[in-house]
Amino acid sequence: MVLVDAPELTPADQPVQPPGGLWSRHRGAILVGIVFVLLTLYYNISIPLWESDNEWAHFDYARYLATNRSLPDANSPLFLPFTEDQCRVVEGQTGSQAVSQYRQPPFYYMLGALVLTPLADDSSAAFDTNPYLFTDGKQAGYNVAVHPKQAFPPQGTALAVHLLRAMSGLIGLFGLAATYLTGLLIFRDSRLAAVMMAVNAFVPQYVFSSAVVNNDILVGALSSWCIFFCVRLYMQRSGLWALLLAMLTATLAILAKYTGIVLLPVVAIAVLFYLVRSWKEGWTSFGKALAGVAGITLLAGMPALVWLWRNQVTYGRIFVRYPALDSVLIDEPSLTLFNGRLNPLRAGEFAFITIWGLFGNDNLSLPVWILVLLGIVCLFALLGVGLVVAGRRQPKHLRVLALLGIFFILEAWALTTVKAIGTSEPRGRYLIPIFSTASFLLTLGIYRLAPARWKVVAPSALAAGLLVLSLAIPPFLLGPAYAPPRLEASAELLPGEESIHANFGDFAELVGYSIEPQELHVWDTARVTLVWRVLKHVTNNYTVGVHLLDGAKEPHGVTAHFPGRGNYATSLWQPGDVFRDTYEVALEPSARERLPSLGQIKLSMYCYPAEEYVLITDSEGTSLGDALYLGRMKWLPGTNTPPAQAGSDVLLTLGDELELTSLHVANPTLLPGQDLVIDLTWDVVKAPERDYTVFAHLVDSQGVQVNGNDQPMTGGIYPSGLWEPGDVVTHTHRLSIPADLPTGDYEVVMGVYDPVTGERLAVRDESGNELPDNSFPVVTLDLHPKRVFIPSVRVQKPQNQ
Repeated sequence: MVLVDAPELTPADQPVQPPGGLWSRHRGAILVGIVFVLLTLYYNISIPLWESDNEWAHFDYARYLATNRSLPDANSPLFLPFTEDQCRVVEGQTGSQAVSQYRQPPFYYMLGALVLTPLADDSSAAFDTNPYLFTDGKQAGYNVAVHPKQAFPPQGTALAVHLLRAMSGLIGLFGLAATYLTGLLIFRDSRLAAVMMAVNAFVPQYVFSSAVVNNDILVGALSSWCIFFCVRLYMQRSGLWALLLAMLTATLAILAKYTGIVLLPVVAIAVLFYLVRSWKEGWTSFGKALAGVAGITLLAGMPALVWLWRNQVTYGRIFVRYPALDSVLIDEPSLTLFNGRLNPLRAGEFAFITIWGLFGNDNLSLPVWILVLLGIVCLFALLGVGLVVAGRRQPKHLRVLALLGIFFILEAWALTTVKAIGTSEPRGRYLIPIFSTASFLLTLGIYRLAPARWKVVAPSALAAGLLVLSLAIPPFLLGPAYAPPRLEASAELLPGEESIHANFGDFAELVGYSIEPQELHVWDTARVTLVWRVLKHVTNNYTVGVHLLDGAKEPHGVTAHFPGRGNYATSLWQPGDVFRDTYEVALEPSARERLPSLGQIKLSMYCYPAEEYVLITDSEGTSLGDALYLGRMKWLPGTNTPPAQAGSDVLLTLGDELELTSLHVANPTLLPGQDLVIDLTWDVVKAPERDYTVFAHLVDSQGVQVNGNDQPMTGGIYPSGLWEPGDVVTHTHRLSIPADLPTGDYEVVMGVYDPVTGERLAVRDESGNELPDNSFPVVTLDLHPKRVFIPSVRVQKPQNQ
């Protein structure tokens, strides 16, 4: 497509409206509003309770106002309700502490209190949290809370939360009305205005924020109205009333959330436009305008000033528990910007990713390919906006408003980025105030680049695509994130699963398990699948711990969390349930010095944080302790580790599997009471069929064994049943020489046998001759006492003395 100057958009003084009544003139906006409300209700019921950023704390703030009719102490901790989970109950404490939202401005919560006041208080409802929320979400779960099955229709706390979520949806619709009216002012075309409204409405982040208990949506809606009044002041030369409403909505936005501060530069520009226009009309008009601006600034800004003054007097900080924001805006703004703590590229990337959608407890985002596609669309639209700004044929108001829109987005991003210094990156929901402006720029840019016949269709396609994306998020992103494991029809094991039948306490039976793969290198991941059958309901939420152990029982990797990726805690298990639960645990670098090695899984279940373990018994009731040891893996050095070289000389052959290529006795001359240390190196010719045992026997001159030591190959750390052709394995063997051993000549002989059958491997020398007793001599010890000649010297005195 060749980019040429598009026909001029309709000038600001020539409205294009279809004839007829309200429906005929605004049916596009009405349809968008209806779809939006239905979409927020869909999210409302799809999102489990508490699964947005601090939703419990936001709900508690509104409930506090409804119950106490007064503001809470901003520094008060938030106590979660009592839980029946004895794993989480601390003696003398009725609930666990969490971060409160009492530091927030109160406007949203006041509206919420109006909704909650008619409802019965149900603040004592149990609330169990997922303590592993901030570990790996793919394993430990994205869920904030444990979610029992909810009754329908909802009652008590659940009903109150859904009603507050519905209130958020209406607030979101309220903001969309401002976006539509802004579009009418700018485009003078109800079709483009409705498209601009739809782009705003169907951004997934806007829908999500309109479907949860959170004050972000209120500051976003009020910001849209503030932008509308500022645009009206510029477009229609409105008087002080428009400026008053712009300032008032900005003030209310600040009283909803401190991110509303980003509106102050926008309002300041609107004031500047108004004063410049009055200046051109003469001194008298300018004087009246200046006095009017001063008066309405004081009037409209008074609520916010009173609130901030109250914070300073009561808590010693204007922004209460936001020391970083105080520092940035008041104490040392230049130092904050230039001390190296600001990373604009990272902040811009994160803001872009999250402005489209950051769901759950800020731990679920859109797939990368969708974000790349949205990035391309934004670049395309930005090019179109640039052509509008540079195009002389475009109406002046479009060029000015496009520039101001870009300024507002950059200013809001910069302020929220600096505000986030020292705490986190600037999340997209902090930028909800810019959504109506961003929808204007997206609509304008795509309109400008589209061919003449597709001028309205092209931005409409963007809105339709966003609607499809928003519709897909609950079933394809949110649903799987919070879904419990699938229940099985029976406990029949699948091919590759090992039967075990171990009981954990009296409430669950581990029927079987599987471990994949059977060979691991460092950083490889073992996938452990457990097959559970529930015997009895429990109120406690136990943690399942899965450790990777080497052959010496030393741990080299662990994962621990609630079952079902956090979504099927043990308090949710019902008698008769059968399900598979999968855990992934990586082999950590600490294993490098132990490789190659046998690998096992240690499985336990315990209370967190006390770590009181559930005792385990077998199917016959015999105690197995507090842990199970499962499976048999082979751990190997990394793929970039050069393989050990096979020995060139074969000293002995054992069976048809092993070749002894090196034998070294560390201390061939020793005294009784010491240990003989023998190092052997084996080349593996054929994979051994068994985990063989090595024996070392001390025999006297008559061939009678007087001492011995039998131990598994490599002490069991890397048993021979895991060896493969080409492996080179070193085995160190110790043999104690008794301190009370009679004097004489002794010999140490060694060999290898199958510990199950007792059968020794045949031992052959270099010529192929089989050695007696399938053993080979190692060293001869001469333990006779040593005779030492000490000369005697006699000194004779001289006779003259």
